[in-house]
Amino acid sequence: MTFALEEIKKHHMTTIIITHDPQLAVTLADTVWVLDQGTIIKKFDRNALQTTRPEELIAHLDYV
Repeated sequence: MTFALEEIKKHHMTTIIITHDPQLAVTLADTVWVLDQGTIIKKFDRNALQTTRPEELIAHLDYV
């Protein structure tokens, strides 16, 4: 998976990864969108992902 992610970033490809694993989402993403029954309820941008401790983001994601 690491190779694939490196290639995606190298070629500036937009990619959507769907996961139910909050740790994976926070680790891989430039942006995380939290959906509840198809409705976006929260968005974390690159800045939030870099400046917020992963535990805080995951705590928010776990309530969904």
